[in-house]
Amino acid sequence: MWTVVVAEPGAAIDLVEETPFRWRIDPVGQVRVPGVVFASRSLLPDAISDRSLHQVGDVATLPGIVEVSHAMPDVHC
Repeated sequence: MWTVVVAEPGAAIDLVEETPFRWRIDPVGQVRVPGVVFASRSLLPDAISDRSLHQVGDVATLPGIVEVSHAMPDVHC
């Protein structure tokens, strides 16, 4: 598991590596469903630096979301 710590105080995301190209963000707090990110390890720093992973979590809090919030390799804010 990777814990991604971002510049904001108290803001961290745990990424669970399911396969070399599939990462899971488990629901915590108000997050209703897991987030699934499809990316290689080399693409993750960009997704971390532009808050894309937080966006995956934000989508997972929306009313009516079912099953999972997906992010594809070209994810960006």
